Amino acid sequence: MESQNTESMDISDQDDTFIENGMSKKVDKNIVKRKKRRKCLRDKTAPRPPHSGYIRFLNDRREQFRSENPNLPFAEITKVLATEWNQLTADKKQHYLLAAEQERVKYVEELAAYRKTDAYKNFIQRKLKKKKVNTHNQEDQELKKEKPSSDNKLKKDQEIKKERPSSDNKFKKDQEIKKDMPASDNINTVYDIPIYSDDFLNFNKGRDSELRYLRKKVTDQGQEVSVLDKHIENMQNGIVNLMANTEKLKAGCSKYEQYLIKLRSLLLDAFADIAFPDTTEPPTNENIDTFMVNLITLLSNDNATEPSWIANIKQVISNLDFSQC
Repeated sequence: MESQNTESMDISDQDDTFIENGMSKKVDKNIVKRKKRRKCLRDKTAPRPPHSGYIRFLNDRREQFRSENPNLPFAEITKVLATEWNQLTADKKQHYLLAAEQERVKYVEELAAYRKTDAYKNFIQRKLKKKKVNTHNQEDQELKKEKPSSDNKLKKDQEIKKERPSSDNKFKKDQEIKKDMPASDNINTVYDIPIYSDDFLNFNKGRDSELRYLRKKVTDQGQEVSVLDKHIENMQNGIVNLMANTEKLKAGCSKYEQYLIKLRSLLLDAFADIAFPDTTEPPTNENIDTFMVNLITLLSNDNATEPSWIANIKQVISNLDFSQC
């Protein structure tokens, strides 16, 4: 047992060797197989997606920050700028966010117009053809991997023949299964399609197209919801501003009302000692506004001789101290 453990420990420590046909070979750690990244098919005529407010901030600050810190790597620059973005106030972020929102609304309009063009239809057809070729290649590779050797296949066939029941037993089991099976006319026969057949591939293609359509609808509705949320936010800000202006106007109106009340009382006190003719109703707290309007009309008329009480009113008004209001 100890010898086996020591052997296993020695083998685990040999990271750079492996056994092939009884011979140990060294493995170059620098040679590493990397998975090839699949290139996405893109249409050059399609509108470019918009940048977010954060990306706009990075593009605006990166060159200046790189010139100030030339020794910092790209990842550290991005990390520092991300921290700076998070520490920005809402007012400073609003400039970038507003520009990003305007670009996004423009992108949605251009994307809707692009999807009505022939270039978009041709792009979708080329994309479906490429996907079909890739699926066929993947199926061929999987079939090659799953295909057993001739010896293994022969052994499996012999095992299957041994485990296969006789024809009578099979017939009896089929009869029992048919008895236990519930009678239903609504059985979905779609799932009885043989795998890797043309019907199976067409069925999957139809499901994929439905899923793409649903994803597109969800994306479009999400974009519309974000636009509506932005409009609602703007409306709420407008309501807040209107309410603030209304409160200011109410405060100004209350000041003017207080001034008008003091002015009325001042005029009534000044006109109390003046003797008015019988044809003129003396001013009171209820008719002071109408009295002043009629008085302005009388004063505007160019009369050669004016009554004495009008001369007294002029004298009283000229002597008033309006600073008491």
